[in-house]
Amino acid sequence: MLKKTLIILALPLVSLLAISVATPLWGVSAQPASQTAPSAVATAPTGTLQKMIVESGSVTIDLDLNGFNGNSSLVARPVTLQFAVGANSFFPILVFNNLLRGPEQGSMTLVPAGVNASGYSLPAALGASLQQLVIEKLPSDRGFDLAV
Repeated sequence: MLKKTLIILALPLVSLLAISVATPLWGVSAQPASQTAPSAVATAPTGTLQKMIVESGSVTIDLDLNGFNGNSSLVARPVTLQFAVGANSFFPILVFNNLLRGPEQGSMTLVPAGVNASGYSLPAALGASLQQLVIEKLPSDRGFDLAV
């Protein structure tokens, strides 16, 4: 009978001792999970995603005019074209945590600025379409991101 009583009292005592020793080793706590560690949702990376549109701006395009003339000359004829962005252009850009991530589908109308200045001797095909240029974001399956 003494043996039976000793086993009945010793077994719970040994169990409590084992749990109290093992708890710090396993990182288990008797407190509710909400008090010990933030939930998995709170530990996930968070940030601010903004979709911004272009309101105004300027665009500079550097061209080699020999490519438009079909001239195979090795001497480059560079020209720099200046444009302003059209007022009603819809060209959304994604910004995450104040870092530019890239454009979404959309387009910007280019308004020529300073075309009548000296040095603008453009080929006829380019000169005729100069008032109708647009920068457009292409779908992701294309070879390039942007097209003029």
